[in-house]
Amino acid sequence: MERLRAGDPEQIGPWQIINRLGSGGMGIVYMGTNGTRAAAIKVVRDFLLEDPASRTRIAREVETLQRVKSEFVAEIVGSDVNGNPAWIATDYVDGPSLKTLVEKEGPLRHDEWVAFAKGFLSAVAAVHSVGVVHRDIKPSNILLAKTGPKLIDFGISFVNDATSLTGTGMVAGTPAWLAPEQFLGREITTAVDNFAAGSTLMFAATGRTPWGADDSSVGAVMHTILVEEPDLSALTEFQIEIITPLLLKDAQSRKTASQMLKKLNDGPKSLGVRSKKETKPLDKEFENSFLDKARKQDLDQKRAKLEAEEKRLSDEKLAKEREEA
Repeated sequence: MERLRAGDPEQIGPWQIINRLGSGGMGIVYMGTNGTRAAAIKVVRDFLLEDPASRTRIAREVETLQRVKSEFVAEIVGSDVNGNPAWIATDYVDGPSLKTLVEKEGPLRHDEWVAFAKGFLSAVAAVHSVGVVHRDIKPSNILLAKTGPKLIDFGISFVNDATSLTGTGMVAGTPAWLAPEQFLGREITTAVDNFAAGSTLMFAATGRTPWGADDSSVGAVMHTILVEEPDLSALTEFQIEIITPLLLKDAQSRKTASQMLKKLNDGPKSLGVRSKKETKPLDKEFENSFLDKARKQDLDQKRAKLEAEEKRLSDEKLAKEREEA
């Protein structure tokens, strides 16, 4: 927490502002109270609300997120996206982030990891069940309360069929926690959250980011995510069973949070630790590399578009000739 700075508001909606909780590209987060409960209030930055369509989109997301019913997702308790400033309030969670806890105390013990994974995957599945893509799942956006993990910060989330904030090509999210398709300009679906969930579960188990540090260059992280495989040697067999299906580079083959939650609840087949020598590529079922497949898919799509355009022109020419005749 930080003390309030000069220029910070004393009141936002019904909330009396106590201090700062943090800030990022999407807004500043304050702690506030209305006398009966505490909340984390995010003030949305003006550049995200420059046109009415943006406010409408965010209002739609807030309305959708209010339908999420999960004890592992921070509940939205109020909002005013048409106000000045625009704000969204969620329940205040008294506990450190997964990132802070692991950096200070080390990776979670296996039993702690299993309990965390159950709550965390339940949260991701609940968000996806109402058609929302979080798009910024990472250890710093998971708070650890006494009752279990709480997924927070839907600042760059969007409803599946809504327009992305990255229409200009800007990368949204922290590179080390992105999915391969986000670097390739593919459609953004709930699969990106599932990939980030796998990376987060690996961080919780090992204390290491699987694809590079948060401050690594975008180019270095992109190469690692697209081409390389993470070191699984420190994981137990059960952790490998849960994590690796979430880290498949091909989005269509990647498992979902709800699928892996079921497997988690079914229990482990083994609790042994796999050595580096036994570690196999995650995408071993694909004959070609992920990038080869992606390039071929791009070429096929371009070829199909070209053929469709040629057919359209040919049909127009034929119709014109018939009309003249």
